[in-house]
Amino acid sequence: GVRAVRTILAQDGLTAVAPFLRHPPASTEQLLHPDKLASREPPLHVEAPDLEAALGPGWTWLGSDTLGEYVVRATLQESVRRTTATQAGTGWGGDRLSIYRHEGGEELLA
Repeated sequence: GVRAVRTILAQDGLTAVAPFLRHPPASTEQLLHPDKLASREPPLHVEAPDLEAALGPGWTWLGSDTLGEYVVRATLQESVRRTTATQAGTGWGGDRLSIYRHEGGEELLA
């Protein structure tokens, strides 16, 4: 977010920051790619499948969320060079992860 604000300040001045803050980016992709922010390209909506029936008795869905391009990059940087992680994350359009807990205490991230 800081880099985006700096870019806005440099290109359009202080008066352009307030509209940016009133209508913040919808995704980390928009923050990482100024062209995506300028066009307000929306993130893809990914629906998480209901896995409770497939998992069998005793499993309960706890919730779902998204990662986004930034988290994908940061996670990959734990294992590969930064440039490789950036290339792999670029173009990330959308994701969905869900967590389930079994009554026996096991947890599953899907």
